[in-house]
Amino acid sequence: MNTIQKHKEDFICAGVIIALETFFFRNVIGNSNLFGDCGDGRLTMLLTEHWFRFFTGKEKFADLAMFYPYAGALGRSDMFLGFGIISSLFRFFGCSMYKAYKFTLILLHIFGSYSLYFLLRKKLGINAAWSLFGVIAFFHSTTFATLAAGHTQLYCISILPFLSILLANIIQNFSNRKVRNKNCYAFITVYVLIVYTGWYIAFFTTIFSLILLAVYLCIENAKGNNPLKETLQVLSIFKLDLPKYILFTIILLIPFLFVYLPILKESGGYTWDDTFFYLPELADILNVGTENFLLGRLIRKLGMAERGELEAGMSFILFSLFVYSLFFSKKLLPNNSIYFSLIHALSISSVIGYLLVIKLSNSGLSMWYFIWKLIPGGKSIRAAARFMFFLSLPVSISVSVYGNLWQKKLQMTRPAAFTAIVLIPLLFLSQIRIGGIYSKWNSDEQKVFLASIPSPPSECKAFFVTDSRKSSNSPTAYMMDAYEIATHKNVPTMNGYSGSTPAEWNLFDISHENYPLAVDYIVMKKQLKGIYGFDLATKTWYPHAFSPILMMKERMQKFDGRNIKGGHDRDGTRFLEPAGTCWGPYWTVLPGKYKVVMTGSNLDCLQVKIYSHLGDLHYPFTYTAESTRAAFDFEIPEIVQDFELFSENRSDRTVSITSWTLIRQEDEQK
Repeated sequence: MNTIQKHKEDFICAGVIIALETFFFRNVIGNSNLFGDCGDGRLTMLLTEHWFRFFTGKEKFADLAMFYPYAGALGRSDMFLGFGIISSLFRFFGCSMYKAYKFTLILLHIFGSYSLYFLLRKKLGINAAWSLFGVIAFFHSTTFATLAAGHTQLYCISILPFLSILLANIIQNFSNRKVRNKNCYAFITVYVLIVYTGWYIAFFTTIFSLILLAVYLCIENAKGNNPLKETLQVLSIFKLDLPKYILFTIILLIPFLFVYLPILKESGGYTWDDTFFYLPELADILNVGTENFLLGRLIRKLGMAERGELEAGMSFILFSLFVYSLFFSKKLLPNNSIYFSLIHALSISSVIGYLLVIKLSNSGLSMWYFIWKLIPGGKSIRAAARFMFFLSLPVSISVSVYGNLWQKKLQMTRPAAFTAIVLIPLLFLSQIRIGGIYSKWNSDEQKVFLASIPSPPSECKAFFVTDSRKSSNSPTAYMMDAYEIATHKNVPTMNGYSGSTPAEWNLFDISHENYPLAVDYIVMKKQLKGIYGFDLATKTWYPHAFSPILMMKERMQKFDGRNIKGGHDRDGTRFLEPAGTCWGPYWTVLPGKYKVVMTGSNLDCLQVKIYSHLGDLHYPFTYTAESTRAAFDFEIPEIVQDFELFSENRSDRTVSITSWTLIRQEDEQK
């Protein structure tokens, strides 16, 4: 009975957290609704399913059922290993991949809420009310319900409170080598698991930790202490174990580096323009989206709606308390307290984090440039606005600590009642997302879709998708349909969708006129056998056949004004002024003998060259040229992805081109 009475507040808060979790996931509990949408939501589910398929021997470690035949496709996105381990347990107990993934995310969120409560309550010594405040401030925010539900790899942030508990154990048991080592190895393992699950969260954790360490050392120096001496003392205690920690970390990261380094070398990461586009503005610190219960309409009126990744702000209640605590924190904590240094460093580091990520102008100026340019892995971060979502966690911890200290300073019970009766309900109201978490698809519809897919022929080794009815579906939807079919039918697809794609891969838009030729290129280049197409409109499988080259005629006549200099297109005719040039059309051309026939006027004034791969290779040719007709005969020994006919007018007359046709001579003879 004494134990129950002693922990009465904790039991009450535990029950409140369960109620909060039920409300938070109200629109996906007990039904077929799923996290996110048919794009990124379905991708993250299928990437998680990859690990169950790996554990059951159906897929290789780094290869996915998409982007066939390119190896290492896993390195083009987050790895989701942590999700995969949990989801696979549900799968082994008979859950579908849809339910297993949904249960995994809900379980992680609940684990995060209770871990944060334990961290605040037991490790930081905060009372129950302010500990509950911190849990609500972060884990039950509109941003978590929108941004994290739409990009579910961000759910691995739920592991960070547990990682912080392990760090607190290391600090508290620093002189006990056995206990310290146990927690250090656990800390490394959990951190590496985050790396293998969600790269964004791992990267943000590393960046924030470096900022926190630097700020803490500066604060210690300002207090008259010697941070360098303190650091050396700490390292001297670790001197026997530090090499072991480093070696252990490297060993655990070897598979990660094996998967990601080749992809990073190939792609080079995102450009600064790509990264800057996704950086938030100062006002986005409070941008919680138009679905927020209290501020949704105001955000819409302020013109901050439909900003996608930028809707990663915090509650105005949390923001107000954070600003207040920054100005009055010195009144709450003694200057000689290590506790003060750590919490104050946490607050200042959060401010620095916001200053790092926001745009300082619309002309490409932001402090995040230094992260992008100088930090290894920085160029792999495109949606850096997600760092604001990450920063809401240390802000929530800081406000909870300061609130608790404020109550202790007053030495009254009324502040506690005020927190429980006024602040917590007000915070909760400011966090509600109308309709629950972001959910735009459901498993019932997906099961109907998969049931309509017949089994592929036994000769089918891989496939690509087409749509004979030319529906208005987005390219992403087609790619994800292909990946889901591939997973369900245990046959890889040449299609795919991820943060990056193979260099020679051009299969994203199945409605593009180049799509059949892009398939031809990969089949020929990789010497693939057993390739089938699957028509999503008629639900039929058919063996791949190379596209007839004569089909190019109409496409070749569609001139593109971007590929002309010193001339113009008008009514289907291309005009080249003196010294004018035109080039293109960058088509995939199979090996063989070809003829280009060009019609127009003053064609004998043109000097023509035939290139491949944007001028990498030149092909010799014979030609006959008259004023109104020119013919070029040439042979290509290997498949060419970027066939280019370069024409230059070196006369003082204007040349007009009314048509040009590429013909494979063996087709012409038939």
